[in-house]
Amino acid sequence: MDDGVYTVTLQPILPDAFPTTAGTSVTVDYSAENTDETADICLQQPQAVNDIGINLVPASDARPGFNTTYYVVVTNYGSVNVSNITATISYDSSRQGYISSTGVSSSTESGVEFLTGSLQAYSSQVYSVTLYTFISGITLGGEVLEFNATITGDLSNDENPEDNEAVLYQTIVNSWDPNDITVHEGPEITPEQADGYLTYTIRFENTGTADAINIRVMNTLDEKLDWDTFQPLLSSHEYSVRRNEDDVEFIFTDINLPPSDDSGSSEGHGFITYRIKPVDNVIIGDVFYNYANIFFDFNEPVLTNTAETEIVQEVAGLDDFATAQARLYPNPAGDMLNVVSNSAVQNVVVYDLNGRECFNAQSSSVNVSKLAPGLYLATITTAKGTSVYKFVKD
Repeated sequence: MDDGVYTVTLQPILPDAFPTTAGTSVTVDYSAENTDETADICLQQPQAVNDIGINLVPASDARPGFNTTYYVVVTNYGSVNVSNITATISYDSSRQGYISSTGVSSSTESGVEFLTGSLQAYSSQVYSVTLYTFISGITLGGEVLEFNATITGDLSNDENPEDNEAVLYQTIVNSWDPNDITVHEGPEITPEQADGYLTYTIRFENTGTADAINIRVMNTLDEKLDWDTFQPLLSSHEYSVRRNEDDVEFIFTDINLPPSDDSGSSEGHGFITYRIKPVDNVIIGDVFYNYANIFFDFNEPVLTNTAETEIVQEVAGLDDFATAQARLYPNPAGDMLNVVSNSAVQNVVVYDLNGRECFNAQSSSVNVSKLAPGLYLATITTAKGTSVYKFVKD
C-alpha cells in the first residue's frame, strides 16, 4: 500500500462453537518506517463441543532401501478438553517395516498405537513413526501404499465423526522430483467425501550446493475449493502466509535450509500441510487441481506436479476407472467381495502381495472371509480380457 493513514479491520473466522463476533478496527500510519498496533478482539464463551480429528502427513517419499518419517497429528477441534485418546496408524507390513516412533507408543505387526494424555481445547499433539521401505520385487516404483489412521476412545459425543479417520495414498518411487504436491485422499473421492476436507502436502528440497536462506511456496488452488475452510495442519519450519484471491504464498524466512544428500535423512527437506473443503455445489465429475511454484532465494521457481482429485460415483480401488473392465465392491471388503462388469465374469483369482494364489472362483461374488486383513490383488477375467485390481480385506 502507499504511504498514508489507513483503517484496518480484522474479522475473526471462528470455529462453530463460538458465537459470531464483530470485527475490530485499528488506525495504522504506514508512513512510519516501523509501526506496531494492537487490535484486541474479545471472544464470547463458546458452547461445549467435542470434536477430535486425526491426520497423517508424509515427511518424504517412500523409496526402496530408505526410511520415511510420517507425522500423526491428533487435533482437538472442540471447545472442551479431552483425555484417554488412542491414535493408531496401520501400514502394509509386506512393503514396509517399523523402525521407531515417538511419544507413548507401541508397535504391532502392521501398525503403531499412540496413547494421548489430556488434550486441551483447540490444540494438537504431533507424533512420528519411521518406516523402512523394503527392497524387493513388490516395492517397485509406481506401486501405491495405503495408510490408515484412526482415533479411538470416548467419542460418543463427537460432533464430527468423519475426521476420526484419515487415509493416505503414497506412491513408491525410485527417482523423483523432490519438490511436489500430494493430495492425501487420492485421485478419486465419493460425493460423501466431497462434504469433508481434502488434505494437501507440499514438499520442497534444496538440491543446490549452498544453504537456501529464504523459501517461498506459491500455491494456486482450484476455484472449487472453499478458502473459508482453509486450515494449516503441520509444517517443517515456521512460516507466514499471504493470500491474494485463489493464490496463497507460504513464506519461510531465514530457515537456512542446507543442501540435501543421498543418505535418506531429512536434511535439506521441508514441507507444509493444510486441509480445505470443496465448495458446496460440486457434483460428480468435478475435478480439483492444485499445484505450486517453489522459490529458493532468487532462483527461478521450481514447478511441482499438479495434484488432481475427481468426484466419482463410487471408489472401487486404485485403478483407473476410464479403462477398467470391472469394479469391486465393497472395498475394503468384509466377508464378500462382489465384481461388477459390463461383460460376464468368467474367473476371479485372488493373490496376496507375495504372488501366492489364495483361491480361484468362477463367480462374480467371492467369499473372502478367510483372508487375513491386508491388501490383495484380484485378477478378473471376462469375455473382453483379463485385468488386475487391488482391494483391501478388513
